[in-house]
Amino acid sequence: MHQKTLFLIKSIHRWIGLAGGWFLFIIIISGSLTLFDSEINQWMRPELARVKPAPLSSKALDNAYKIWTYSQNMPKNLIKLPSSRDPYLYVSYLKGNIKRNIVLDPHEGNIIPVRNTAGASFIVSIHKKLYMNPRYGQFILLIVAFFFILSIITGVILHYKPFIKMLFNLQVKAAPLRQQLNYHTSIGIIFLPFLFIIALSGFLFIIPHYLPSPHPQSKPENIYKDNLNTLSKQNLLNLVNETERYFNNPAGFIFFTPKEIKISEANNSHLTSFKNLVGFDKTSGKLTSHSSLSPMFGYPEKVIFGIHMARAGGAIFRTINFILGLGSAFCIAFGLLYYSNRHKNKLFTNKITYIGYKTIEGINTSVIMGTLIGFISLLWINRFIPFDFPNRIHNEIFLFFTICLLVCIYGFLSAYFNYTNHALKKLMTIFSYLCLLLPIVDLLFNNILIKASLLNGNFLFIKMDGTVFILGIVSLLFCSYLNKKSYLS
Repeated sequence: MHQKTLFLIKSIHRWIGLAGGWFLFIIIISGSLTLFDSEINQWMRPELARVKPAPLSSKALDNAYKIWTYSQNMPKNLIKLPSSRDPYLYVSYLKGNIKRNIVLDPHEGNIIPVRNTAGASFIVSIHKKLYMNPRYGQFILLIVAFFFILSIITGVILHYKPFIKMLFNLQVKAAPLRQQLNYHTSIGIIFLPFLFIIALSGFLFIIPHYLPSPHPQSKPENIYKDNLNTLSKQNLLNLVNETERYFNNPAGFIFFTPKEIKISEANNSHLTSFKNLVGFDKTSGKLTSHSSLSPMFGYPEKVIFGIHMARAGGAIFRTINFILGLGSAFCIAFGLLYYSNRHKNKLFTNKITYIGYKTIEGINTSVIMGTLIGFISLLWINRFIPFDFPNRIHNEIFLFFTICLLVCIYGFLSAYFNYTNHALKKLMTIFSYLCLLLPIVDLLFNNILIKASLLNGNFLFIKMDGTVFILGIVSLLFCSYLNKKSYLS
């Protein structure tokens, strides 16, 4: 390859990978967590442990509808039906960037008193729009997704010749700086198909929002203001059962238009991502509209979206995607750390250039450790803010960003005072112990609720605590390994 072309490709990979990597690390970690959004939501509402899962009743659906009428003017309002992953009945609506949920007993229909929490909806908002206005957040994500694709392509071009050699030769005795590069490239090679599918699907998710629509439609101000009282003649449970017979799959959501009750299919058995709906007339209850049944293998982009969201395969496929997501985040982290350490001992004649590189070093530390400590701290915050604390959701989010800010300040100070790697060791150790201690604290302070969940046959809380504890052990062992090999010296 011509030297000028090679230099250009290296520059693109280095600088686009650096700028995109800051956002990508946050997006991939938050995306990996959202694979278990239902489980996180339930864990962050430990009061649900007292409620034994039960079959859905007509009484519960009627009560859910009555509650829904109070939130009918809120965006994205609907009734979420129980599922195998989440056996409770919800009335949901969007307020700001956070989905609010009123939780009901699926059989008795009474409201279950649970703590107000940002839950997994906050993590989803970070993943989908960086917890910003969608117009700006998704535009940033679109640019980042494009950078991601460019980074993958340029990375493959740079390493396609020594592809097999680099995969099996990690040079265990190499210098710390070289080893960081080896980890970055080797993980990138192993996870290349996953990285490319995630990058491409993320780009395809967002780009339609910025393309001209061939049939623009005006959005009515309030589509729910008429025909609300006609629903009382219908039995929602019968309509749900009819929907399940029609699709031969469980029903997912119920939402309402002026003339119809629309019920969606929860088609998690399909890899393809389709939105299948049936509509029933509000007055007569007759089937009035339906979408086409999803084929097992649909359009290529739908399959890609299905892989991105880990739709099929149950907990096993979600766990595999979660591990692949963490591995991809490690790939990005090692790339960022390699960039920082490569320039750490360089002599700069220009003070502005020196400040620029130190700033980048501080951002790298802040992004990596701020993201990890921030998300584990969110779980701690959820447990320690009192149940009836005013503006509880707002305070959860405020404390989350406060902790992230403190980590960022520490990261920048460590960069300017030349102890970045020492700071990384400390922050990684803090993250490890936060993971290890959280399940212990949860067992001590919520032991009654956890016992109740076990008596009700609900093992979610134990599984979640166990997963966090294992993550802490792995993190501590990894930190010890890096210290032993002097990769952060």
